[in-house]
Amino acid sequence: QTGPVSGALAGALRGKFQPNLGGNPYVLSNQLDKLYKVCAAPAAYTISEDLRKADNVPKTDDGEELGTPHGPWLQIFSLSPSFSSWSHVTMLHMYLIIARMRCLDRDAARTMQAQFVDNFFFDCERVMHLNHGMTSSALRQRYLKDIFMQWRGLIAAYDEGLAKKSDKVLAAAVWRN
Repeated sequence: QTGPVSGALAGALRGKFQPNLGGNPYVLSNQLDKLYKVCAAPAAYTISEDLRKADNVPKTDDGEELGTPHGPWLQIFSLSPSFSSWSHVTMLHMYLIIARMRCLDRDAARTMQAQFVDNFFFDCERVMHLNHGMTSSALRQRYLKDIFMQWRGLIAAYDEGLAKKSDKVLAAAVWRN
């Protein structure tokens, strides 16, 4: 049995998401945005504006801000409602979609992957600004560069696990990332 988010992701993978490869690019962009939102939902969280104004946002021992969990993965797997948990769970789900996109026409897949990943980075910037009060664009850009490096490393690690056809290698990559 799957929950609403897992069911939506499974539905997308079963073919309910029909890429509009030759049609209207705005329709494709809208489809990719909807698909991205399904990937981001399992670890969603917010940080109250009231807590921010009172300078009373709870933090981890490492100083990472914690919010209010909204995504099922945060409760089910006892993950902290933080930017790092959200981004890593989202990237895991995105990787599954991108692995499926690789089965499409090469040029179309590249275009779709680029748009799909762009949705993630736009959302990262939004979350940094709204949840964490990062008003400095330069600071957000520096963090986005770090997240991009994490994303590239995650892809390499997961691809290695799939290429070696080793559950151990893939499980280690998922655990690390």
